[in-house]
Amino acid sequence: MAGYLIHTDYFSQKQENLFIGIGVIMFVIQVSFVSLGIGTNLDMNNSTGPIVFFYSAGLFTLVKRLMISVKVTVSAAKILKTLASTSLGIYIIHPFFIKLFDKLLSITDLSLIHVYLFPFMVYLACVLVVLIVKKLPGGKYIFP
Repeated sequence: MAGYLIHTDYFSQKQENLFIGIGVIMFVIQVSFVSLGIGTNLDMNNSTGPIVFFYSAGLFTLVKRLMISVKVTVSAAKILKTLASTSLGIYIIHPFFIKLFDKLLSITDLSLIHVYLFPFMVYLACVLVVLIVKKLPGGKYIFP
């Protein structure tokens, strides 16, 4: 809902600046909590808590503003469109890859690899699987 409101310019420039500022502060708090190994059981620090909400809204607002001034080439637009088409599939299968990589690598949730490298590993694995499944007959019905 917040992403839609930001996308449709519901908020004023001042409100968007506030989202970005609060988002930066919340991101620093989140990284500090993870780096220090504290706050992992706090409700405010989970994936649906206020810290994640505000830094996600701030990041979304910042990216929206940056994309206004960036000229995207046709080939880059094609790549972005392909990656965007995998988002539902990524959402559906990412827990599987998180558990798989956790078992394969046997590292703690607070290790630097888990915090900084895992998201990219999971994203890449999910994108590859979704794109491969979409190429198979009937795959577009599994991951539309």
